[in-house]
Amino acid sequence: MKSLLKNFTIATILLVFASYVNAVVYRFWFDNTTLIWMFYAGALVVSAISEKKRAKPKIVDPNDKGIYNYKCGHFSVLVDLSAQTVKLHIPQAANVYGHMGSVDLKNRKNVRYEVTMPLDGLHLDQVYQITTTKYYGNSYSGMVDGKFITLSGGETKSYEAPTGKSNIEFIGNWATDALAIADPKIFIKEKKNVIHARINNVRDSDIAEFKSWWSAFSPFIKAIKDEKRQAFQKQEAEAKASIAAKNKAKQEFEQQEKAAAKERANDRYRLMRQKSGVQGHFREWSLDANNAVVWSIAVDRDGKGFVTVGQNEWFGMMSGATATMVPAAKDTSAHLEILVEDPEFEVEHLTKRRLRLMYGENREFLQEWMDRINLLGKKTA
Repeated sequence: MKSLLKNFTIATILLVFASYVNAVVYRFWFDNTTLIWMFYAGALVVSAISEKKRAKPKIVDPNDKGIYNYKCGHFSVLVDLSAQTVKLHIPQAANVYGHMGSVDLKNRKNVRYEVTMPLDGLHLDQVYQITTTKYYGNSYSGMVDGKFITLSGGETKSYEAPTGKSNIEFIGNWATDALAIADPKIFIKEKKNVIHARINNVRDSDIAEFKSWWSAFSPFIKAIKDEKRQAFQKQEAEAKASIAAKNKAKQEFEQQEKAAAKERANDRYRLMRQKSGVQGHFREWSLDANNAVVWSIAVDRDGKGFVTVGQNEWFGMMSGATATMVPAAKDTSAHLEILVEDPEFEVEHLTKRRLRLMYGENREFLQEWMDRINLLGKKTA
């Protein structure tokens, strides 16, 4: 309809000019009625051709997985339902920026652009309505922005009136990994496949028509997103299950290792009891994180005892033994130093045998064992 009015207006202007030329130059070579029919018929033909070129987009049939195309003067969108893709084609000048994988499109101005992406990747993101400034006189009554207003007196006032055109921006954002599909912020932040295409001066009627046409694909787009979301959830559940299984296996292995180490520690304690003949009326030991024996000590009331520090072992009578509490220093914590009688060691090393153990134990614990060793050392001396 707009095309028809526009062509009739142009035809009227040309008709006036042609009538003048016909009268002045050609002395009414053509009858004015003939001219009127010629120009208005031409306007109808031009309008019909224009409308034919601007054919309505094909109605979307849910049962037809074919190809659908929307086209206007500024852009075209081709949807292939069987391939689940959409192609955006911009034949005229547009401003394009964004990223295609690791390629930075930067800000490419006034370029022709075409890109194909998954059907769920295309969005008409923003519409900037173009307005023009119009002015009221000192008195005015009429409709402004859908409201009836009345102004009188005062200075001239202005208002922004729609021009029937807008600037639009298409955004294409799509990803190849499930994590990005689940959280769009991730692939936008990480600069994956994201493009922006800004097109200026698009007719509002074209935008409305495209939105109506594009809305028909909403069920297909929703189905695609649901499928991707379910695939991601399945992938995420499998990943969590795999991690849980690995953690469980690791915990079971660690528990088995600790149990085995603890059993080895018990075996060593039993072996030391057999070698020394100690019953272990008083005994203590310390294990590391892997349940290996760090140190152990056991004494009987009759003076028998054994001490191990790592692989260093001693057993025998506690006669002459002394114990000293060594306070904490810069590079070591408080501990107990036990001096035992070991003639063979003294002959071989020409030094007394000292066993240092119980590092990091509290003062009361160290004091108790220091008294016990010293009492047995005097009692059996």
